Amino acid sequence: MKKPIEQGRISSGYGLRINPITKKEHFHGGLDIVPTTEDKKIVFPLPGKIEAFGFSKTFGNRIWVRINMPDNEKYHKKFYVLAHMDSLAEGLYNLKSVKAGEFAGICGSTGNSTGTHLHFEIANTVNDERKPIEPTEFIKMYAEKSEKKAEKIEEIKELKQVEASEIENKNQEVKEKKSKKAEK
Repeated sequence: MKKPIEQGRISSGYGLRINPITKKEHFHGGLDIVPTTEDKKIVFPLPGKIEAFGFSKTFGNRIWVRINMPDNEKYHKKFYVLAHMDSLAEGLYNLKSVKAGEFAGICGSTGNSTGTHLHFEIANTVNDERKPIEPTEFIKMYAEKSEKKAEKIEEIKELKQVEASEIENKNQEVKEKKSKKAEK
């Protein structure tokens, strides 16, 4: 997983807050990240496939990405959203695969926004309704699953090395038997 903004600070967290536009208590489904340097570049934090992109009244310029989970489970309804972007990367299209760290766009203040920031949200969709997930818990779970996948890959590599070694030993035994028969 990559940071969507290389250097930034969280200006608004997940949960209930006073909406800066309506001044009423409202549930905020993601993290608002403000860049702390002149670099306003946003990257895709997780691999996935683009499900939607473009402008919406609420999110401004935004990209919805279906998440590729590291354990290959069918989490086909988990998404993340990058929103309020000034501009989107060129060449985006629906179902385009994206990699973690790939350029997504430039941080901005489009849609219902009071200042330059990135709204980063992770959500399930249930009956086409967005259900935000607490992002730090998801990030921990994703990291654990990625680590387990890496461990499994290492185990498989080790098994293949043992297998290759055993095959080489068997081949050597066969060669030696053939050589002994040829000598007789």
